[in-house]
Amino acid sequence: MTLEEKVERIQELAQEDGTVILRDPDYADALIGITEEGRAVYDLNKMVECLVQNDRMTEDEALDFITYNTFRSLAYMGEKAPIIMTPLED
Repeated sequence: MTLEEKVERIQELAQEDGTVILRDPDYADALIGITEEGRAVYDLNKMVECLVQNDRMTEDEALDFITYNTFRSLAYMGEKAPIIMTPLED
């Protein structure tokens, strides 16, 4: 599913407009769902994979990039800011 198709689907499911989608860099493959409040949900591990594959970063570089740039920006995205899911370790 392309990013545009996922965005369209999320907007259909969202109760209100204003769902924030991470587009730069493109984390389309990491977008895994939407909450009842219309917030996009991303998988952190898949976000790392996106940067490794698309931007040729190492896994450590990708995680540092996400931590510094994406996590810090979430506070400024408002009530519809995306949620980044971190899977529990076994």
